[in-house]
Amino acid sequence: MKSARLVMAFVDQLAQGGARLEKFYAQPMCTPSRAALLTGRYPHRYGLQTLVIPSAGTYGLATDEWLLPQALKAVSAPSLAPGHGSRTRRCR
Repeated sequence: MKSARLVMAFVDQLAQGGARLEKFYAQPMCTPSRAALLTGRYPHRYGLQTLVIPSAGTYGLATDEWLLPQALKAVSAPSLAPGHGSRTRRCR
């Protein structure tokens, strides 16, 4: 539980500094939800608002897009990459 306290202390520090998230919106499918969560922007900005990207899909977020895990790493914050079940891993 030590890591959970560390994360909450960091979240509390962010909130005190002005980054308070009090309204939450969800998307109906995983692709737009992940695009929104990872970028902090509306998924329609990337054309990802309506469909799930198929496994053979060759489109998605631009590879140079600045994502939440990168922003957290830049300020030495702990992060976690949630995946499907056993694929969840810590970001380094």
